[in-house]
Amino acid sequence: MVKKLMSILNIDFIPTKNISAITDFSKDVKKDSIFFALDGVNKHGTSYIDEVISKDPMLIVHNNKDYACDYSNVFFVEDLTEKLLPFLCEYYQIDLDKFKFIGFTGTNGKTSAAYFCHQILISMNLISSYIGTLGFQNNSMNNFVESKNTTPGVFKIFNFLSTLDQSRTNHICLEVSSHALDQNRLKGIQLDVSSIMNITKDHLDYHLTEERYIKSKLKMIDITKSGSTFVNNFLKKDIINYTNHSLDLINFLDSSDSGDGYFLHIEECNMKQSKYSLRINSKLFNFSQKLFPEFNIQNFIYAFLSIYKLYQDKDLSKLSLDSIQLPKGRMQIVEDVKDNIIIDYAHNPDSFKNILKPINQEFKGIITLFGCGGDRDKEKRPLMLKTALKYSETVIFTSDNNRSESFESIVGDAVNGNSSGSIKIIKDRKKAIIKGCKLLTKEKCLLILGKGHEEIQEENGESFYFSDEEVVSEIYK
Repeated sequence: MVKKLMSILNIDFIPTKNISAITDFSKDVKKDSIFFALDGVNKHGTSYIDEVISKDPMLIVHNNKDYACDYSNVFFVEDLTEKLLPFLCEYYQIDLDKFKFIGFTGTNGKTSAAYFCHQILISMNLISSYIGTLGFQNNSMNNFVESKNTTPGVFKIFNFLSTLDQSRTNHICLEVSSHALDQNRLKGIQLDVSSIMNITKDHLDYHLTEERYIKSKLKMIDITKSGSTFVNNFLKKDIINYTNHSLDLINFLDSSDSGDGYFLHIEECNMKQSKYSLRINSKLFNFSQKLFPEFNIQNFIYAFLSIYKLYQDKDLSKLSLDSIQLPKGRMQIVEDVKDNIIIDYAHNPDSFKNILKPINQEFKGIITLFGCGGDRDKEKRPLMLKTALKYSETVIFTSDNNRSESFESIVGDAVNGNSSGSIKIIKDRKKAIIKGCKLLTKEKCLLILGKGHEEIQEENGESFYFSDEEVVSEIYK
């Protein structure tokens, strides 16, 4: 295998020891490993070679023509990114024909859609894994293995794939972030089917402009098999000027009874039950689930249609999907407490509106608790507060990963242009949650937004454990 690996790289180097690991992350380099120095977000990987050498790697390969050094085990490799996929397949002994990749991208909802897809596949007795914000999860609905990024790079993904049984077809339900698409983290992987679910303003701290953000999302089409990307009919209007590719349009909120295509009709949607139907050409699928609000139904539809695209020869109407579960921290109703408390990951203006508006119709008053992440898009901060004030009886503004920014600066950005209204500013998130619970009555609901499943707070360059759910549980002991 070693000779073949070197032949793939087309370098004259024969290792005298076993390769301990391969990585493109300098901090993961260890003795006798191979380090791939590639293009990074801020720096090229060659910037870290002097640091890496001290860890005694077996080999370093790079694609920076302008880099020169005297290290005997450092090699320039032409077209290194093109050789990366066959190298990974050979090193990990992976047959990509044994995998079907199903990708979801969007400003909101991709975690839920990918998790729904994972659940449906398991209900079909197919082999499925999930990769995304929640971490890695193999063919089960049990524990997650933590992942630093929503969409890991190909090295992390292939390392995970190598742990899976390749005797049967594996389905990989994959969240694909705009950062991952912009940075080509999935270089070489072709998605069998994908969904571009929605695109609203977010991550402008990274992408700088809305146009660049949209273009990064649309790269999803380029890494998907032709004609296998779903978008909704409203989104098509926004992206028509950016792509000439053929797309599968889903007609959300369209009750048309005729014509070919994909049509969703929602009959009922509340916190107790949702009833809706999906028409695919002449086929009709009826669903009765506890999915709320409507955007979660749409998230489910993306998942269902992705599987339909792959397995339309199967009778999917016989699947038992009534008990489909939302992932942790997504419209999570806190159990075993006397009050109405919901935890959700919503962290931008659009997701705020999508959750606050329907919840407002279910209760006589909403108490909304949230913060804005530090060192991130500042433009969305006043918009988030404006939306919260519009639909809430009381708003509690608190900390949410301040990172290197001061809480006072974040608050200042948020209140800019907003009337103070019913805003309570409490820096300590635990104290803020305690205050929110004290304001509750039977007719009201406390929405704790922003962190969802996260169990880490970042402040002043330090990280410490923090769980919204655990704080609530402690209050109601």
